[in-house]
Amino acid sequence: MRKLLMIAALAILPLTAQAQFTLGARVGYAPAMGDADGSVSMSDYVKSQIPLQLDLMYRVTPEVAVGGYLSYGFGQLPSDQADACDAAGLDCSATNLRLGVQATYAFTKVSPQFVPWLGAGLGLEWASQEVSFGGGSATQDVTGFEFLNLQVGGDYKVSDQFSVGPYFMMSLGQYSSVEGNDITEKGMHEWLNFGLRGKFDL
Repeated sequence: MRKLLMIAALAILPLTAQAQFTLGARVGYAPAMGDADGSVSMSDYVKSQIPLQLDLMYRVTPEVAVGGYLSYGFGQLPSDQADACDAAGLDCSATNLRLGVQATYAFTKVSPQFVPWLGAGLGLEWASQEVSFGGGSATQDVTGFEFLNLQVGGDYKVSDQFSVGPYFMMSLGQYSSVEGNDITEKGMHEWLNFGLRGKFDL
């Protein structure tokens, strides 16, 4: 048993010696697709969002990185809802919060200047609509799982440590509760997310 542990440690040691942390920041645009639940389409709930995402990754090798992400999105309401709020003198807004884990693979041998990469992740999602009137406000919160997100992008190396480039991501999720109550007729929704990512290797 002790020999097996020593062999495992010796096998992992070269990988950990190369490991380093990477910080990433993304800004993009994400139209909504699919259904918020069994009777309401996402486009009738929130038509799109402008997500700001932070990535904290641990590079196990020059190609493989694992870590987490946190995304906060500023939502855009459907035009009929926005017009109704304006007509009633109400301040209406929507937000979307995503939190989860992810892994990426960088094709470092393709080019020294531009590095394509692939990624995948999963996590949790919270969406909220808020209506403000006078000195008060009312909110509706829905929560659920992001079962899978698939990512592709490319990093243009500005320096040895900093890169920037485009990314594209498709996420698949399902809201399971509204205001703490189970949604009986669940639906599947998607976010089609694209924009720019900056990456800094520590």
